[in-house]
Amino acid sequence: PLGNFILLFNPWSTEDDVYLPSEALLREYIMCDYGFVYKGQANSITSRPWNYGQFEEDIVDICFEILNKSLYFLKNPSKDHSQRNDVVYVCRVVSAMINSNDDSGVLQGNWGEDYSQGTSPLEWNGSVAILRQWSARGGQPVKYGQCWV
Repeated sequence: PLGNFILLFNPWSTEDDVYLPSEALLREYIMCDYGFVYKGQANSITSRPWNYGQFEEDIVDICFEILNKSLYFLKNPSKDHSQRNDVVYVCRVVSAMINSNDDSGVLQGNWGEDYSQGTSPLEWNGSVAILRQWSARGGQPVKYGQCWV
């Protein structure tokens, strides 16, 4: 076989819940692999450049690995698979899996000042290194991040 074709959502299709009606939106939200993350408080917001890395060779596979390690999948794989066409469901699963509090999530939080057992959340500049480290360690949380949804 030449490879795998995987489609969860199609922002180019008018029949899909995630449809984006213009090329500008598609470029901004789908095709651009660099952007900004924002941090701060209501009166003091700053931005940082971020490499999303969605086109890196192994990232899609790692994203499916995240879905397949979720508590939803582990409890009932067939039910989980049958709900992966629901964007709200997938967002909830991904949101739960980003932090490691209740499951084998991607990031372990650390709001202190001692990051000697890992990486300071301020040192990350993209998702690729975080996701690859999580996958390479068999789904063990990456130290450290600060996550809010």
